[in-house]
Amino acid sequence: MSVLPAKPQLDLFEHVENAFKANPNRPLSNDELYQIVGRTAEIPEQVNARTPIGTAGDLHSTSRRSIRWQQQTLKALGIVERVEGARGLATILLS
Repeated sequence: MSVLPAKPQLDLFEHVENAFKANPNRPLSNDELYQIVGRTAEIPEQVNARTPIGTAGDLHSTSRRSIRWQQQTLKALGIVERVEGARGLATILLS
C-alpha cells in the first residue's frame, strides 16, 4: 500500500474574516461565505469539489469544512456571531 503525499493546507482564516469585514451591515449565509472565500482565495472550483471522506467514503467538500471551521474560530473569538433564529447566517460584531 502506498501513501499519497499530503496536500499543503490553505490557510483560509484571513479570507473568512475579511469576507465578514467587507459586509459589515448584513449577515452572510454559508453559501455566500463559500463563494466569497472561493473567489478571494482563488479556489472557486475547489470550494465545490467533493472528495470521499472516512471509511464509508461519503462525499464532502473539505474546503467548505475548512471555511466553516474558520467561521467557528471567529465565533469563539467573539468577532462573528450567528444570527438568532436563522439557520446558516452569521454577522460580524462591530465594536
